[in-house]
Amino acid sequence: MNQLVKVLCFLFVAVLVATIPMQAAAEAIANFTGGNDDTTNVDAFHGIAGDGWTTPWFENQLLPSGDTLSATNTVTDTNPVDGGGNYLSSTVTTSVAAGSKVSYALLRQFQDGIDRTAPFTIDFTVRIDEDVTGFDAYHDRYSMSDGANDVTGASGDASWQIMAHGAGGSACYADAAGYWTFYDGDSNGTYYGTNPDKLLNTGIALTTGGVYTISVKVDPVAETWDGSISDGVDTFSRSSMGWRTSRNGTTYSALVFGTKADAGTTTRQWSIDSIAMIQVPEPATIVLLGGLLMGVLLARRRR
Repeated sequence: MNQLVKVLCFLFVAVLVATIPMQAAAEAIANFTGGNDDTTNVDAFHGIAGDGWTTPWFENQLLPSGDTLSATNTVTDTNPVDGGGNYLSSTVTTSVAAGSKVSYALLRQFQDGIDRTAPFTIDFTVRIDEDVTGFDAYHDRYSMSDGANDVTGASGDASWQIMAHGAGGSACYADAAGYWTFYDGDSNGTYYGTNPDKLLNTGIALTTGGVYTISVKVDPVAETWDGSISDGVDTFSRSSMGWRTSRNGTTYSALVFGTKADAGTTTRQWSIDSIAMIQVPEPATIVLLGGLLMGVLLARRRR
């Protein structure tokens, strides 16, 4: 009877500990609560380094001679993305010559405290604010990925990539145009954008005013990633997708939000909010359950 009491006590403690919320090893959060403040507040635009971020937000662009680009990034709360509060509104207006293209990206480094050789998650929300009837050319593009500090969009050696093209072309098959896509790579640097088995059409379309909740889990050990996107009605998820390029078990240190524009006068406009990068905690619950099972087995042996 005493042994049964011990087992029950062990069970109670194990369940109690297992239900306590586990604290992640590290995190980097961006809700833009600091507003438009470049010098004193981490959670602002451009902000300052701290709380998991090693840099403020910064901007890169690829602008061929003769083309023009004007970017405006403003923290506001006038038309909340999801749930209220501040968000970052980004507007990029371009004038591009025939046969040319321009690229622009917002980036922030996150490696401070985040172990890029161990699994971590990235959650964020975006809203498309442009009139998508003008999102109709191959080089019209939105993209999210990791990247180097000098990239202007999704690069050839990123690990995970989420993109949308305005039309089919050499890196996007026609049926995927106008939809969010996930890239499932072979870690060899090759881009299979015209292969539906590699550029995965999520079926989630770009719409004017569309709000998209996106979640990414990166596994540098296996060099895979899991992705999920929802427009509030439909959800697409895929696990164990390959990286585009092998990076010897570590991701790039910058989070990249990029846009691109084709020839003509174009405005890319979207809003970004609720960014949360969190280290995946150790599976302590599994250890607890293993200990519980061992305790039960030992109790049975001693009867």
